Amino acid sequence: MTRSLEQIERDQAQLVQAVTELAARIREVYDDYLNALGNALPRQLAQASYQICTHGYPEAFLRLRGDQREQLQKDLRQLGKQARAAIVSAGSALPSTEPDGTSANAERAGDDEASLATESGELRPDMLEAALGEQIQVNPEALMLWCQAREQRIAQTLKSLSGEANTLLQTAGVLPGQVPKPVLAAAVDADESEAGSDPPNTLSFVLEVPGKDESARATDGGEEPEFEDREVPAVTTPIAAIRLRLVEIEFADPDLSAQRADVRSLLERLSPLRRRARDLRRARSVARAEAAWRATWFED
Repeated sequence: MTRSLEQIERDQAQLVQAVTELAARIREVYDDYLNALGNALPRQLAQASYQICTHGYPEAFLRLRGDQREQLQKDLRQLGKQARAAIVSAGSALPSTEPDGTSANAERAGDDEASLATESGELRPDMLEAALGEQIQVNPEALMLWCQAREQRIAQTLKSLSGEANTLLQTAGVLPGQVPKPVLAAAVDADESEAGSDPPNTLSFVLEVPGKDESARATDGGEEPEFEDREVPAVTTPIAAIRLRLVEIEFADPDLSAQRADVRSLLERLSPLRRRARDLRRARSVARAEAAWRATWFED
């Protein structure tokens, strides 16, 4: 039996209240988590840099003058501070205004989701926050989009930080200069599940460059020499670099790991609310369609 619009409206109001309370809790927990992550990042960056300089390329690091080492370390510390600020700001945009819990407002986010992503599927936090506003407080789909945008911003910050740290190490002469920057960037972007047995927040791989055969066979009569067509072994260079991984940063900090568990727990509570919202939207559409049918149907 189809529920009345009045009953659906009451159920919708209860859902909005539940989402509002959960959104407030998510904001609180995310703020704590991001602050802890921001505090952990400089330490993890310093440890990864230490590993690269002392175990990955100790000879290259020792070739630096004392002032060059100090400048490199200063630049890495400054980079860590910038990363902390970027991470902490990732959770600062959730509106704190009192939500409007009307059904019309609570239904908009699902329709807007497609326009808030890039062609690659990456959410655009700036457009999301501007378009949804207080929807994040009352609509579970909008709230989930907000959480996903925060996670994407964290991941992008870690990738950017890794790339900038590798650039500093390469510019200073620690990382080999012949390694193309796109190769390092591709390695940082690789699937984190491929971490293997590398030290925390570092990666190692082998750069393979095709060998060149410059030998030639002399010919009679002063003609141009003929180059022999033969295979030459490729030149391989082992590479070590920084790749910050969220799972390893959390693993190294028990408090941060516990806060991450709190975030996951809240996101699990969001899933049934999203299903409930979809059911209510469907029920509301059915009830309105039935009412519209009855309003225009007349027996002959």
